[in-house]
Amino acid sequence: MPRCKDKRCSRWARPNHFYCYDCWGALMDRLCARIDRIENVADEIYIGRTCDPDSRRDEHFEDTGRSNLIVLHWSDDIDEVCAIEEALIREFAQSPKIANATDESLGGGRTELRNYVYVSWRHQPRRAVRSSSVRYLQGGRWWTWSSGG
Repeated sequence: MPRCKDKRCSRWARPNHFYCYDCWGALMDRLCARIDRIENVADEIYIGRTCDPDSRRDEHFEDTGRSNLIVLHWSDDIDEVCAIEEALIREFAQSPKIANATDESLGGGRTELRNYVYVSWRHQPRRAVRSSSVRYLQGGRWWTWSSGG
C-alpha cells in the first residue's frame, strides 16, 4: 500500500487511492471553498480537467462565453486528476450554476503530460472590456478573456 501523496503526511493512503482519509478531506475542503467563492460571483461554472489551461480557457470562451479559468490542482498522475475532478463535480452537482452534463470524468487523458483540474466560469452580467490577462485569486493563477461590450 502506498503512502499518502501529501508531502507533509506520513500515513498510508486509502486502499486504491492517492491520499489518506484526512488529507483527502482537507484537499476537498480547500478546493470546494475556492469553488464556492467563485460560484458567488459567477453566472455559470464548469469543473473539468485539461493538460493545456490556456487553450481550454479559449475554448470555453469561444463555445460558451465562460471567460475565466482557474487551475485548482495539478498532477502528473491522470488517475488522481480524474478522481478529484469527479469528486468536485459530484459535490456541486445540485448547484443551479453548474454546466457539467455528467458527474464523470470524460474524454481521453494525456498520461505523458501534467494534467490540471480547473473551474471555468462566466461572471454575472456586467460591462465587459476586451482583454486577455493572467490574474491571481486566493493564491491561484487564473486566465481571463473578455469581449468588448
